[in-house]
Amino acid sequence: YVVSPNRVSTDPRKDVKYQWSSKQETTFQALKEKLTTAPVVAYPNFSQ
Repeated sequence: YVVSPNRVSTDPRKDVKYQWSSKQETTFQALKEKLTTAPVVAYPNFSQ
């Protein structure tokens, strides 16, 4: 599972004002959730 922070990245130029929109908020919330929740760790059951 990969969550890309590309929509949260900023423009390195100083003269550009950063706009925080719903796309950035959604990406930030997904990234925050993935970083703060524990992954499911279990042995595989190949008989299923």
